[in-house]
Amino acid sequence: MALSKLKKFATAYKEEIICNPTFATEVECGLKCVSYLISGRFNNSTLVSEFIFGSTQLLSLCHDFVLKNALQIQHAVDITVLKLQSFLNIIEYLQIFFEYGGLTLAKERGKWIVVTVVQLIKAVIKLLLLLKYKQGIQKRFPVFSLDRKKIQIDFLSNGKFGNQNGGHIQEQLDNYHNSINFAKCNVLKSGRIMRKLECSPERTKRTWQLPKKTSLYKHLVETRLNVPPTKLNEMQTFSEIVYIVKPLAHLGAMRLFGQLSWYPFMISLSMDLFNIAVLKSTENRLNRTEVNELYIRKSHLLLYLLKSPMFDNHTKDKLVSILRTASNNIPVFGRLLVPFIDYLPTYQKVYFHVH
Repeated sequence: MALSKLKKFATAYKEEIICNPTFATEVECGLKCVSYLISGRFNNSTLVSEFIFGSTQLLSLCHDFVLKNALQIQHAVDITVLKLQSFLNIIEYLQIFFEYGGLTLAKERGKWIVVTVVQLIKAVIKLLLLLKYKQGIQKRFPVFSLDRKKIQIDFLSNGKFGNQNGGHIQEQLDNYHNSINFAKCNVLKSGRIMRKLECSPERTKRTWQLPKKTSLYKHLVETRLNVPPTKLNEMQTFSEIVYIVKPLAHLGAMRLFGQLSWYPFMISLSMDLFNIAVLKSTENRLNRTEVNELYIRKSHLLLYLLKSPMFDNHTKDKLVSILRTASNNIPVFGRLLVPFIDYLPTYQKVYFHVH
């Protein structure tokens, strides 16, 4: 009986997600807010917070899976590659929860055992994707999230459910199609729409039909998903291997020199800089997704300010001073900074212990 009710609830929830994709985003945002609010409020609150946050990320992955099926999105990559990439996403989502669970159960020893095992699994999967399946530059989250607002507009235009918001939705649809869907067309003064010559398909495949106002977001997602990864040369491949094994090298250096030593910090930073320098030298050959990944890696260099021993010796006092000044001088918002300031040392230990 209980199983039957659970199945009915799951079916109804799935239908609600398909009919109203933005509802999925609202659910995820609500759960994430809960995870932020309970941090530091009681014993083991960090563990509970990370469980809720990781579960929310997994729920987001499930929502995207449901919506991809509804859109009937086709993947060009091998099913094994898709499974490995999805597994990487799951590990990334739950990594901090596992690590903090190890800390709770077996203190520091348990934490570092979990950290090492997790980083080893991630490295093996990424090396498989790089060397065996030729997937090019490895991303932290290989499976990207869908844009729920665009999906909702796409579903509306495709007649999947009724117009629930009157003219506002229709206005969105008109703007959406005019700005994106008909980018390959010219609109004459008479109002007639004509396809641009350079955007016409091959002569043998022409149907002389205008682009349809349906499944546009599906086309955009498939275009992004099915862009082949850039073929890396030997130096790029070597630099990517260096980037993948960097966390393991950092852990090994911490084992040898201690957690507060500058040697692990400098080894990790050097490996990051080497990888970025090699990829940047051939940036013009990378596709858009890979260029975005390179930009993310560059921006992540700033996070070294929050990693030990830089944080303990230089950044911590300055950052706390700035935050306390802001909390004392900014009305309302300043009061929200107080719990964050108190939680900052724990936050740093949880999220920035591995480079």
